[in-house]
Amino acid sequence: MGCQKCTTRIASCFRSITVEPVLFLYMLAQFTQFSVFQQFLYRKTCFDKYKDIGICTNLTNPEYKEQEKYTQTEASHWIFYGTLCLTIPSLISASFIGSWADRFSRKLPILLPIIGACLSSLNYIILSVHMETVPLPLVLVSSTINGIMGGFVTAIMSVFSYVGFIADPRTRTIRIGILESMTFMGSTLGVLVSGIMLENTSFTFVFSFLLVSQVLACIYTLIFVKDIKPTEDQRQGKNYCSFLFSLSHLKSSVMCVFKPRERQRRLHLLLTLLAVFFTLIVSIGFEEIALLYTKHPPLSWRGIKLYGYFKALMNGLQGLALIAILPIAKKCTDIHDTSVILFGALSKIGGLVLFGFSKYTWMVFLVAPLAMFQSFTVAGMRALMSKLVEPNEQGKMFAIVGIGESLCTLLGSTIFNNLYPATLKFYPGFSFFAAAGMMLIPIILIVWVRQDMKSQAQYESLQVAELQSPPTDSGPEVDEVAMGEGDQFPTSQKSSTLQFEKY
Repeated sequence: MGCQKCTTRIASCFRSITVEPVLFLYMLAQFTQFSVFQQFLYRKTCFDKYKDIGICTNLTNPEYKEQEKYTQTEASHWIFYGTLCLTIPSLISASFIGSWADRFSRKLPILLPIIGACLSSLNYIILSVHMETVPLPLVLVSSTINGIMGGFVTAIMSVFSYVGFIADPRTRTIRIGILESMTFMGSTLGVLVSGIMLENTSFTFVFSFLLVSQVLACIYTLIFVKDIKPTEDQRQGKNYCSFLFSLSHLKSSVMCVFKPRERQRRLHLLLTLLAVFFTLIVSIGFEEIALLYTKHPPLSWRGIKLYGYFKALMNGLQGLALIAILPIAKKCTDIHDTSVILFGALSKIGGLVLFGFSKYTWMVFLVAPLAMFQSFTVAGMRALMSKLVEPNEQGKMFAIVGIGESLCTLLGSTIFNNLYPATLKFYPGFSFFAAAGMMLIPIILIVWVRQDMKSQAQYESLQVAELQSPPTDSGPEVDEVAMGEGDQFPTSQKSSTLQFEKY
């Protein structure tokens, strides 16, 4: 009996798998590319300036201190240019694709960024074959193609809106947490193999590995991901192509965020969005400069192998926290989403501060367990926002998140790729202290949202108690007062007092 029950649960888990493998494969390729691309720029920038491969492979040598400073600064600028070419087109793409997914199909928006990534990898392969002769600005072609097809933000938006639509509200936090863990699992393997592959093969081999991963993600999506299409009424009589390029997408996405909602849900949604954006700026900023920081004295890491081990450990622990610890915590303690977010934010701050103080390799690796719960922050925010909107608004809401993520990528890259070179002589770790300070803003916002949700729940509990106290048939009126737009639970005094628990 017990064995049969266990088998049934395992089968149920496998049946619930939808877009998780897609995100895993996409992130595997993205994070492999990210580390190798930075190393590629580092090597290419140095070679274009000094035309000496001996210098460029030994920049940690004190003899080449000036060359190392130049390469650090110039590589940081080119990383920013690449981010710019990726962000601006993807900002436009995401604003159209999210609302389009709510009206027509949730499968095509998943495919588009994967196809863009495949084309981007093909360009990287060509550049790596002719690395010593091709002009450096051609690296921006890959970023531009990727951005036009939606890029990283559309990939994230499409899979999270897909799961947000199909998941039961009671298990949505767990489902989104597991989906978020695919980012960290993919990134763990990506940064781990990137260093090993690059040390033992070549840039061309690594970029070819990216292409294979992306093609597999594309094939899986085509074969195994079921398309979700709305009714004819929701399509409003427009065809696929004309509506894809309709400006009403941006309007409907903005209206989704700003439309009036009961129990101050609109305000809660806006403040949570703002908290997400500040968190993403910090996360992007860290990723943009962390590799350069580890190459600078006193750490002076050579290549990317050691950095790959560090990122693999860090991302692996974050993925483990999401896929194992968060579901157990939600099932056993009924912890609020806001508590999950705050715990993750404090973990993130601790990791940033320690990273900024790190002068030895062991200190850098100690950041990984200290910051392992930082993945709770964005996962909790996504789950919270998903519960604040209707099922047929998931695409629009995550489109706004995608647009904001594009802007945050641009802002984070701009801020930290300029702050890091400017403070390099003063104190190399200063940028990470600034990032930790910036994380106080989302903490303050989420604390306010949490307290206001509690106040709303207590106020509604009093309202229901007053309406139920007279011995009259006022049940329908009680239901109207207690139930808000999109509630999934029966209305009673007990359920009203537990409205905060949903979040």
